[in-house]
Amino acid sequence: MTVVVDASVLVKVFVDEPGSDIARDVLERSEVAIAPAHVFGEVGEVLARRFGAGEVSRAQLDLVVAVLPGMIAVVSLEEILGLAIDIAVATKASVYDTLYVATAVRRNVPLVTADQRLVDRLGGTIWANLVRPLGQSGKTGEPAP
Repeated sequence: MTVVVDASVLVKVFVDEPGSDIARDVLERSEVAIAPAHVFGEVGEVLARRFGAGEVSRAQLDLVVAVLPGMIAVVSLEEILGLAIDIAVATKASVYDTLYVATAVRRNVPLVTADQRLVDRLGGTIWANLVRPLGQSGKTGEPAP
């Protein structure tokens, strides 16, 4: 199965926290994991902040730089920006977040996210059916329906 994964899922792959096992399982079970190109900056930003707070080691940062680019197929922002802006205007979600939604729309695959705010913003919209919240149970390894 092909899925779009956002930064909230990818951070969990590299940092042990609730949902990390499920995030890793989603990536392992996916034939292809896709993300918009800005994902590198988003993951880097989160991990750099956590490094500054003493929550992430230099070795973890180095691992992300070495491994992340090979883990996902990247979609250019030019391909999805217009749609992402339209989704952001309609849902009041950030363009950063709706770039993932636009990727899922363009590829007609689900978006797996641990970002409950995004899930809430998309609830009741035509895009809600594409979003799969990352389950927290750890029992199935599947994103919640």
